Amino acid sequence: MTEIEEQEQRVKTAMKEHSGENGFPLLSDYDTTEEEVSDYFFDLRVAPDLQQDAKKRYTIYSIILIMPVVVLSAFANGTKWLLLGVGTGLVLCGIYYCGTRMWDNYQERKRMASAPARYIAAVEAFLNKR
Repeated sequence: MTEIEEQEQRVKTAMKEHSGENGFPLLSDYDTTEEEVSDYFFDLRVAPDLQQDAKKRYTIYSIILIMPVVVLSAFANGTKWLLLGVGTGLVLCGIYYCGTRMWDNYQERKRMASAPARYIAAVEAFLNKR
């Protein structure tokens, strides 16, 4: 069982066992529902799979790298143009890499600031106090 699955089980068990206790966080206080909490855990389990899809990632990089060479070879021939195309492709790959990293970081910050994430943190804090 992964760490995410263990955390999900802890939180859901706590929700069932302690929902009526004094001091236990209420879903309504965090503007979330049980379904949103379940969806949050599902997204946490799926996110690494999306980022680790190496075949797709390398295919995109190879296309970005090769396209400037193909386009420039349609207009001129020579070593200078080949090197210019490869250089342009490398720059575009770098831009794509930085863009995808920025997008992934944005998504992670957005996910961590969501209502289900705050509720789960409150439940974990409640369980740690006990």
